Amino acid sequence: MRRHLASAMLLVFLFFLHSGDGRADQLTSTYVAKALSAALAYNPSENDNLARWEGGVSVRFYESCDKNIIGGRALQNILARSIEKFVSEVNQLQSSITIQFSRVPCNTPPPETTDSNFGIAVVVGGKLENVERIIEGSVVRKGAKSLLESIKRGSPSQFDTGCFASEFRNELIHQYQAGLAYIDPNVLSLSPEQCVRATILSALGFVGDMRPFPESIQSFSYPRAALSNLDACLIRLAYSNEIRPGMPVKQLIASVDKLAPALCAGVE
Repeated sequence: MRRHLASAMLLVFLFFLHSGDGRADQLTSTYVAKALSAALAYNPSENDNLARWEGGVSVRFYESCDKNIIGGRALQNILARSIEKFVSEVNQLQSSITIQFSRVPCNTPPPETTDSNFGIAVVVGGKLENVERIIEGSVVRKGAKSLLESIKRGSPSQFDTGCFASEFRNELIHQYQAGLAYIDPNVLSLSPEQCVRATILSALGFVGDMRPFPESIQSFSYPRAALSNLDACLIRLAYSNEIRPGMPVKQLIASVDKLAPALCAGVE
């Protein structure tokens, strides 16, 4: 369990855009391997095994009734549409993962869930109290409760960034079972659409420092909130049907030469 996209968010706009030589090679296999290594830097367990979601994953957007949220309902509608478009983009990648998106109105109880279908909760504002309300309001078992316990153990300052992700992985089967993408427009220094997509990518297991790779939305230098070609390439690689949870990450990265030509066609 780790939290990501937290304190560094406050400094991200001070980051001087990496000029890089990698793009001159049109993202060669070597460059893609470096990007994949960076994206999965904090993904492996202590045994250096890949963790990922398996099968269908629910992404639920929990609406906020807080009238003090900057942008109000209009911004939340924009975020919901952005997530829905992101989900559609990922589902079109023909990878092993399928994402289902839904909205949960703020005035309705959180849906009942189990470890197998809690998925990723997108929470708007309200800090720990709101996250706790949503997770404890669901009838959940170990996965989401362990996620909440880890968030509680973390520094309260993670909420002050307005943009962070956290996830719980089952170490026995190397699979994620619960995730959180938190966004608070009232303190956010980033584009809300960039934040929400970047945190979902992080909750999918891409939990590294991507600032040296401006083609990735997680670099926060990418000019659009859409899924970039590089991000699409990395998702196809980590969620390839030829890959299984628990595979050594080093072995996956070593397979890039073989996999990238088919899975990363069109990346530029």
